[in-house]
Amino acid sequence: MDPDKLRDILAAHKRWLNGEADGVRANLRGANLIGVDLRGANLSDANLIGANLRDANLSGANLSDANLIGVDLRDANLSGADLSGADLRDAYLRGADLRGANLSDADLRDANLSGADLAYARGLHIADDAPQRLKAVAQAALASDDALEMDCWHTCDTTHCIAGWAIHQAGALGCLLEQVHGSEIAGLMLLGTEAHRYFYADNDEAREFLRSVLND
Repeated sequence: MDPDKLRDILAAHKRWLNGEADGVRANLRGANLIGVDLRGANLSDANLIGANLRDANLSGANLSDANLIGVDLRDANLSGADLSGADLRDAYLRGADLRGANLSDADLRDANLSGADLAYARGLHIADDAPQRLKAVAQAALASDDALEMDCWHTCDTTHCIAGWAIHQAGALGCLLEQVHGSEIAGLMLLGTEAHRYFYADNDEAREFLRSVLND
């Protein structure tokens, strides 16, 4: 997108947020914003459905209540960004920097967070007993050679990936979380951010991590 046009859109959106008569809500649906610098930008309640923000710098940006369905945020810098209440369904956040981001009440159903850095992210609703759940997953997943399969969330009742085991062991709660949030986010909520780093690992790497959990 032309930088001047983007500046005009952001300025009009700011006026809209302030309730000014000539303000216009930002509509960046499907926009090509690859690598754009939007540090500290206020895009609260903006329409960014399907926009391409790959490699964009959105550190400290206000994206609260924004519509980010299907947005491409691969490798984007979202550190310290406010994503509270944002709709991130089906968003592609692979490799995104979400350190310290506010994810309170964000809708992450079926979002892809593989390789995303979630250190110190807020509002993720991680289970209080996540460390204990992770140890239980490690014990089950390492119980036999075919108990762990990282290529699929669930293979059968006795074979799952790391997140799949957490969901399976959580019973009705796990099923509900998976239905509402999708498999990845359900596993994240049950096991925490450290375990999430290995949700897309291969079998050997995942087993090494789970062994370290049991030896800790």
